[in-house]
Amino acid sequence: MERIAQLLRKMSDAAEDEIQEYLSLHDPVRYKKGDILLEKGQIEEYLYFIESGIIRCFIAKEKKDDVKEITFSLVFSGWFFSAYDSFITQKPVRYTVECLSDVEIFRISYASIQSIYRKTDFGNEVGRHAVELLYINKTKREISLLSDSPDERYQYLLDHYPKEIMDVPLKHIASYIGVTPQALSKIRKRIFKRN
Repeated sequence: MERIAQLLRKMSDAAEDEIQEYLSLHDPVRYKKGDILLEKGQIEEYLYFIESGIIRCFIAKEKKDDVKEITFSLVFSGWFFSAYDSFITQKPVRYTVECLSDVEIFRISYASIQSIYRKTDFGNEVGRHAVELLYINKTKREISLLSDSPDERYQYLLDHYPKEIMDVPLKHIASYIGVTPQALSKIRKRIFKRN
């Protein structure tokens, strides 16, 4: 919980008692590798801070007897996370959220967030910062998909999350950067030759 407390202190100059009150609304939860946090059709009830682990968001596309999973988000420790479109609207998600490793999170419920928004300026400030971080990450991802090559997208993961991506199956990394597993194999060979 100290990691999220430090982040909150960076976000705001709020009094320590306000920070502690906000933190007290979070539940620590552990999930196992393969656990589903949110199934397609469910409504997101929480905003999370990932203390450790990796979460993946994906869409399952069915074609005849085959199901293809398209990974559109990988979320690593130290990040805020939510199926935010569902969290805001309180409408069902169209994708699935899965733990790619054992995950330790702190979560705060939709009802608690709404309550703290009404009660304190600090709650609004933290909420705004969390949303801004989610938005910035989403925008970076969209720009990368439009302007970076698959090699550059993979290199970014290597540069920023070298240990973490070792826990992500290659098929999910390939899907995330927008290539087939075979193309990812070629990308990896090219990058490792250069390094």
